[in-house]
Amino acid sequence: MHELRNMPRSEVYFDLAHEIIPKFLGELRGLDWSRCLGMLAIYGWQTGRSDVLHHYLGLYLGAVSLYGMDDEKNWPNGMNLIELELGRRLVSISQSVVVVHRN
Repeated sequence: MHELRNMPRSEVYFDLAHEIIPKFLGELRGLDWSRCLGMLAIYGWQTGRSDVLHHYLGLYLGAVSLYGMDDEKNWPNGMNLIELELGRRLVSISQSVVVVHRN
């Protein structure tokens, strides 16, 4: 736990989330998992870790496609305005991410 205190909060979140995320796409049902994967992809993008970006963006897009989470009609009922807006932004960001490879 001592080493966690010395890490930036974003890295602590990433490390903990990476440990608990199921390894199989079929276990990633629901909007919460989709949001988590999307946020981890954004983390990879913002920190310049293309391996993390590719891994979690692939899982995110797969989960969204598999479970139809890109259509708000398939989202859980009773979501508040913040949850709705976060979901909309993640879908929008995932559709506009451009990844540049440099050799």
